[in-house]
Amino acid sequence: MHQVPARRPSFQLKPIVDISRIFTVFYYEFSGDYQFEGESHNFWEFVYVDKGECKLFNSGRTFHMKTGNIYFHKPNTFHALYGMPEQNFNVLIISFSCKSETMNAIPDEMIQVSGELRSVLSKITRECRNAFYLPIIDKDIPAIQAKRSTLLGARQLIKLYMEEFLILLMRKEHLRNAKNPTLSLLSGQEVGQENLVASIKAYLLANLREKITIDDLCREFHYSKTYICTNIKKATGYSVIEFINQAKTERAKDLIRENKMSLTQISEALGFSGLEYFSKVFKQYAGLSPSGYKKKLKTLLGYTFEQ
Repeated sequence: MHQVPARRPSFQLKPIVDISRIFTVFYYEFSGDYQFEGESHNFWEFVYVDKGECKLFNSGRTFHMKTGNIYFHKPNTFHALYGMPEQNFNVLIISFSCKSETMNAIPDEMIQVSGELRSVLSKITRECRNAFYLPIIDKDIPAIQAKRSTLLGARQLIKLYMEEFLILLMRKEHLRNAKNPTLSLLSGQEVGQENLVASIKAYLLANLREKITIDDLCREFHYSKTYICTNIKKATGYSVIEFINQAKTERAKDLIRENKMSLTQISEALGFSGLEYFSKVFKQYAGLSPSGYKKKLKTLLGYTFEQ
């Protein structure tokens, strides 16, 4: 006799955070004299300082934002952004709609983004680049622009990663307010890995002119290739070589904006074998050539170059 299988219990998965719409996705690179006089709108927006320092204004309060800081502008709050003298800064700005009540748990203050959260931000940025045109300098683009062809599921991954990011932030805030102050989002092993990655980053950035290999890092930090490569990839989203080239590109942008060296001199200062290879690497990570970047700075942001 055929038996009808018993009905298995199930659980409805109710999201505590639901992002329904994205309005803008920008990654800006500005000089210290940049000023945005302000705006307000009826949706959320976060400003993440990826590099440098700036001042952020929100509803009568001013925050001195540094690398790794993030601030969430709540709907209908007036906010502005200002540079600081001789401080180039890069910011990731995403505005979105989320009506979940749990958003009230997001603190109305500047937050320092941990290694775990930085990794999620890297995934968000990567998928934004897959789905949309992510302007680096153009600050007057009227609306978000979707790419005609994109990787499968890029927009859904943006939604999922942003919801993951918000949930992890809420957990952090909950644990911070919990009775047990020793609780942490990171295990002891993860804290050790994060410190190692930070040390490697500092070492690479201090030696951009040198041709550093993975073997050099192994000797310097006394870890295996596998351990170093795995943890750099996990923390930054790049391989070691990709991270070095990305870091050199970011430093090259700074030097171009400082306007004290020619492109050839910048290429030599950063240890490239020649101007042609420097241009190739720069274009791969910046999306345009060094000369093209220089031209955009001049035409869009009013930079004056003597060279």
